[in-house]
Amino acid sequence: MSHPTLTLSQGSRAMSKSLIKRRSILKGLGAASFLAVPVFRATLAEAQAAPLRLIVLYFPGGAMMTGSQQIEGRIGGQGMFSYDKMLAPLAPLSSDILLFENIVEPVGPDNYDLGHGSESTILTGNAGPSLPEGVVFIPPGLTSFDQVVAQKIGKNTRFASLQFGVFSNTPDSDGPKSGSIVYSNGASVPNVLDPATMFSRLFNGAPPGPAPSDADALAKQQALTAKRQSILDLLKGQVTDIQGLVGSAEKLRLEEHLASLRELEKSIMSPTGGASGGIVSAPGASCGAPSLGAGTDVPAVSAAMNELLYQSINCDATRVASLQMLNSGAELFFTWLGLNNMGHHPMQHAPGPDFVIAQNWLLAQLAVVIKRLKDTPEGSGSMLDNSLVFLSSEMGDGSLHLNHPVPVLLAGKAGGQLRTGRTFNANGNNRANLALNIGNLMGAPLTNWGDPAWITGPLDLS
Repeated sequence: MSHPTLTLSQGSRAMSKSLIKRRSILKGLGAASFLAVPVFRATLAEAQAAPLRLIVLYFPGGAMMTGSQQIEGRIGGQGMFSYDKMLAPLAPLSSDILLFENIVEPVGPDNYDLGHGSESTILTGNAGPSLPEGVVFIPPGLTSFDQVVAQKIGKNTRFASLQFGVFSNTPDSDGPKSGSIVYSNGASVPNVLDPATMFSRLFNGAPPGPAPSDADALAKQQALTAKRQSILDLLKGQVTDIQGLVGSAEKLRLEEHLASLRELEKSIMSPTGGASGGIVSAPGASCGAPSLGAGTDVPAVSAAMNELLYQSINCDATRVASLQMLNSGAELFFTWLGLNNMGHHPMQHAPGPDFVIAQNWLLAQLAVVIKRLKDTPEGSGSMLDNSLVFLSSEMGDGSLHLNHPVPVLLAGKAGGQLRTGRTFNANGNNRANLALNIGNLMGAPLTNWGDPAWITGPLDLS
């Protein structure tokens, strides 16, 4: 008895029809597409190249360098950063990291060291005039390289880019000077500081069309929470559509995805903080910070923002995102670590064991984002393999405000384009030049970007 045989062309046509159907579902789901993207990732990756993502991670105050030497009467580093001190939380991920040494931020006019308040220079490659510590100069048209990339690839996702912040955009002891690291056409792009606002922005359950405002989406979310309902309950029709399309293994992934989002929503939106340590959102707040009190809620806010950033990438809501931990000049006390004597800014001017502990904690939070991407399978590798993570600080030695060198690393392989697991000696090259490499890797070359005095050409990363 003969059995029908499925030819290769027939199999390809069958897979093509299935893929077209799945793409159609994703497109038609609109705001609910986050329910399906993680479920269909394997099939989509088989049929086409996985999308590239760019993620920017920032921490203030620099990182301790290996060894020290006298520089112009000051103690500074030898240009080498290693995983033995402040960067220790990243050591388990070293095989996925390209760590830079001897990469610098140029001195500004009159030999002024722009380690003072250079948040606006990290992603923009623009010096500006000599200014007091913490004062940010924003020239007309200033745009950060992540926004250039977002303009190129952001049209493929619901959000061109997303900006996450933890205790950033906050005033220092002298007033509201420092701010966001992201700029677009001469304007600072503020971070979202409230996890509830970001959750509502990402998962507002709105039908396809213009997204509701943060205030409206958050109000809707809070009303549901008061009724002990989840925003996911509004998407039952879409869930049914997906369940009718997938196999048993994909149904299990869908259930796991929905369960993780419900837990995230519960931890963020709980009006009392919840048994799992949720975050209390200020009543009626839209883009305001959560109630941080003396700083004891910062770990919860950080954990929520880490997960929200990951889910924004995991659900393909955006392919360009940034996470800013604190800002230069932040007076945050790390009370949850038992560091009660001084805030972050004073600690960096009197460096000691407490400052190392604080920096380790900040970098451990950023390491979570990288590991989440690494632990998510995609195609023959992971989501991290198809991402490029840029991690840096506004200065190298926070106690002296030195930016020769600055800590910089890239994580992820940018779709196989970048060789990781090594250290690269930049030989005194400017950090702004590395942005040219990033633009090229992301398919968004940077032209007419940054300060020509700072930019000489991309680095040879071979």
